[in-house]
Amino acid sequence: MIYARLQVEDQPTTPLASSDSAGTYDTAPRINGRVSVLDDSIARRAFDSVHLCLRGVLVTTIGHKSAIEDIITLTDIKTATEFKGVSSNGAGDTQNGRHADFYFQLPTTTSTANGVFRPLPLSKVFKGTVNSSQNSPLNDNRIISGECEVSYWIEAKFRRGGQQVGFLHRHVQVLSLYPHLRASVAKAGSLTVCAKPDLLTRCRFQKSPDLSVTFPESEMTVECDSATGKRHITLPLSAAINVPEGLPTRFRHSLTCVVEAKWQVNTCFSTLSCKCSDRSRASETVRKTTTASTQRTTIIFRPLPRYDERDVVKTDPADPFLVTSQLELQVPDALSQPSLSWKHLSRAYTLNLALHFRSGSGTPNYSLPVALPLSVTAYGSKADDAAFGAIARNYMEITSDDGEDEVLGLFGPPSIEEEHERTRPQRAATRTPPPPYFR
Repeated sequence: MIYARLQVEDQPTTPLASSDSAGTYDTAPRINGRVSVLDDSIARRAFDSVHLCLRGVLVTTIGHKSAIEDIITLTDIKTATEFKGVSSNGAGDTQNGRHADFYFQLPTTTSTANGVFRPLPLSKVFKGTVNSSQNSPLNDNRIISGECEVSYWIEAKFRRGGQQVGFLHRHVQVLSLYPHLRASVAKAGSLTVCAKPDLLTRCRFQKSPDLSVTFPESEMTVECDSATGKRHITLPLSAAINVPEGLPTRFRHSLTCVVEAKWQVNTCFSTLSCKCSDRSRASETVRKTTTASTQRTTIIFRPLPRYDERDVVKTDPADPFLVTSQLELQVPDALSQPSLSWKHLSRAYTLNLALHFRSGSGTPNYSLPVALPLSVTAYGSKADDAAFGAIARNYMEITSDDGEDEVLGLFGPPSIEEEHERTRPQRAATRTPPPPYFR
């Protein structure tokens, strides 16, 4: 019998920002752990190696149907010679025991079986309901409950002579993984939408200028205020006013715009596939839209600045009159991870804007409702193996005791490092553990 204990940090360690490059960090978030055993287990040679494994899965259950999807699998091996004596300073360590420290670095993206890179979802349980009448010819109006759980855990398998002689596991909560996010309109090119005059405006004016608003395709960085800790995003806007010939030039001026913004999170989980369009099996897919935040602000669209002595107001009525502005919005906590597109789980974000242009007396008013689908991505990690394509797959099979001894002989004891050096992603030159692989 092996008396052992597996200790794992509750959450991954947040990486520190790099000093040579703004907005990037040198190492990926890491999960630190320790395996402790009694001296008696080492003396009796109760095991010769410990195979460590970090696993992440998606478990979807809707009614009586369920599905499982692998997210990530990272592996490491510790030999019995790597277990060192427990320091007397650790009050929580086992007396008369030995321990081996380990860590797993979490990449921000992982590769699926078809070679598509996808961001890792954070630990969470999604719940929802679906109506059974969606695929029933009868009037069967039953409500089916469903949930999708994103779960991570670490396994420690004790092996001796190629056989498993012990097993430990510990769940891990991955609640924060993406310190840097970007958002962009999920459409090719910039998006231009024409505003409509209000009903009162259409009654008062036989002719009114055409107003269109353009949303650029550039990426917007989610910035964090160091003083308050709140996150915000800045959305550049531009508007073009086409004044027909014969209308007075008073229409060419700054515009006051009242903006109502609503952040929405669209979550979908299914036991089939989130992209499945089979209506006969619609009861196996739960779609849920929640409003994360609602904001209201006022901005001013101003004409482009004058850089020479020419008049800002154009004399050619065929040329549109351009005004620009910036919309700054608070980012809700629900937007804490990139857009997800897994087989059994997808998560998308939508920014619903209602723009109300209010001008002075004698000028028309406009309204413009628009729904902007956002593509949220992560950036800034230098240690993301998947982002650089440096993914290696190692499969190790042991068929005999001699074969296992030969493989374990390749791993020597690690060099002793100081406590402050343990925070760096370094390994001793005499030990080359198997690289992480994904499946």
